[in-house]
Amino acid sequence: MGPQNHLFLHYFYTFYGINHLCRGVFKQPLLCKSTSEQEGVDVHCGRGIVSSCLSSRLWSLPLRCLHWRHYHHHHIYLLARRCALLWTGVKHTGANDMVEFFSGVGNILGAYGGHGITIEILETMKRPSAYKYVNLAVFFYALLVTIPSSVAVYWSAGDILLKQSNAFAVLPGSGWQTLAIATIIAHQAMGFILFTHPIFLLCEKAAGVHTRRFFLRVLCRIPVVAIMFFFALAVPFFGPINSLLGSFGVGLGMYLIPAVVFLVTYRTKSARENSPVKPPWFLPTWSLVFVVNVVVILWTLVVGVGLGGWAGISNLIRQVHSFGFFDKCFQCPPKPK
Repeated sequence: MGPQNHLFLHYFYTFYGINHLCRGVFKQPLLCKSTSEQEGVDVHCGRGIVSSCLSSRLWSLPLRCLHWRHYHHHHIYLLARRCALLWTGVKHTGANDMVEFFSGVGNILGAYGGHGITIEILETMKRPSAYKYVNLAVFFYALLVTIPSSVAVYWSAGDILLKQSNAFAVLPGSGWQTLAIATIIAHQAMGFILFTHPIFLLCEKAAGVHTRRFFLRVLCRIPVVAIMFFFALAVPFFGPINSLLGSFGVGLGMYLIPAVVFLVTYRTKSARENSPVKPPWFLPTWSLVFVVNVVVILWTLVVGVGLGGWAGISNLIRQVHSFGFFDKCFQCPPKPK
């Protein structure tokens, strides 16, 4: 892609990683025990997993300080991280306005793109040229696992999920709920390790320990993780955060920027002739490839970043009253006085 494009992408994805890695930390409130009277559903998280919100974050702190270069090979997305339990009186009216509809666009962008973090996965692969197969596998994973599980939970819980970002909080306490919480912990821990990799490398190089022993590098990473945990404890609004990251972070980093760089890189005839990868059989000419890239750029810019970003910010403003700094129970209804 050329040294200038590579340097630009390096700094962009470093900034993108700092924002995107917050997802793993911000979702720790899923473990909080709480009781909700909404829709007559008693809410409490698995007591066999953690004893309190604070301890659930503290015991996972050492794990998040570690990182293995090829840990992405173990990034197994477990199917049982969500469960659908049906009860009567559930309503399914869908999005009530354009804000809720386009917030869903941001969430879907995050679901598809957030699992295929381009630069982080490319950096850890022995053969980066095979990333196109990884990207295809990620697409089918999101299509066959992430989206169906989300639909199943919405079908079982209904419209309460339009206002309650913590999906686990609407599931009745059971062994299945505990299993779902345990698997989402593994899911987020592995994702956090991937997202933090570029930031860890920068911090190690700035401190001059990037070529030293692993123990010294871990010590350099602890402050980064501690800062992330501080913000996660202070403002753990993972619902609106996911929408914003899906629109601005994933939308730009997974779809818009790579497509733009592709057009810039192969804008000349000589670059296209010397390309190691030729157009696929279903897009036999470079013109068709360019048309597809332009469509992706325009759709992501207008719908994903534009309307999705607007909806994400609006949704954040709507929900800001439902949580505060260092909330003991995220988005729980106020206790009767």
